[in-house]
Order: sequence, then C-alpha cells, then structure tokens
Amino acid sequence: MSHSIAGRLTVALLAAALVAGCNKKEEPPMIPLGQAASPGLSPHGTVPSITGEAKIALDSGNKLYTAKSYALALAQYRRAAALAPQAEAPLFGILMVADATKNATLSDSATKALRALNDSTTADEVVDVHSRIGTPPPSR
Repeated sequence: MSHSIAGRLTVALLAAALVAGCNKKEEPPMIPLGQAASPGLSPHGTVPSITGEAKIALDSGNKLYTAKSYALALAQYRRAAALAPQAEAPLFGILMVADATKNATLSDSATKALRALNDSTTADEVVDVHSRIGTPPPSR
C-alpha cells in the first residue's frame, strides 16, 4: 500500500512540476541603453547617446546637482541640451532642478521640451521648445 501512495505522490509532484514549468513566462531580454528601444522612448526608436562636450556638461550638471548647486547645475544641463538637442537626459536634469527649486515655470518648460522631443515631427518644434527653456537652438 505504501508503494501505491508513494507512486501516486510522485506522479502528482511530477505533474505539478510539469504544469509549473509550462506556465512560466519568459522575461523579455534586457536592451542596453543606446540600442534599439521600445517605440515612444525617442523619435527614432533609440536612446540617443551623449558624447563629447555634451556628456561632460551633463556629468558636471549631475555632480553640481548632487552638491545642491542648483543654479550651476541648471547652466550645465542647459549647455548639454544645446550640445545634444535630441537627447532627453539634459532635459531630465533641468526637470530635476525645477523640482528641487520648486520652479513651476521651469518644470513646465522642461516637460514640454521632453514631450516635443518624443512627439516632434519637425526640427522647428524642437528649436521652439529649446528657446522657451533658455537653451540655444540646435544648429542646422
């Protein structure tokens, strides 16, 4: 009798393991920044990488923000946004400064700039948004 109970228990455990294995959902693969991304993250389906002077300005802004030097950080984020007009990271930096300083006008303009980057169909819209947040328009 103990063999039949043990046998049934073994079969039940194997069946449960099989069902659990079949129902396992696979996680989507992780995609490194700068490679193909989900639609809607940027106008071209990729995350633009920031290099050169724009990256230096962005990194400087981040360090100044961490040190709570918000005015200096804002200047660096604006510089990075001017040097890399299609990048979102400098605009997020501006948004962080706006939040830290409780500057609703700056927050609104940075949010509009981010939306324009994601929704823009022409470069003129991006130029217009940059002018509202105090960054020079991108060169054409």
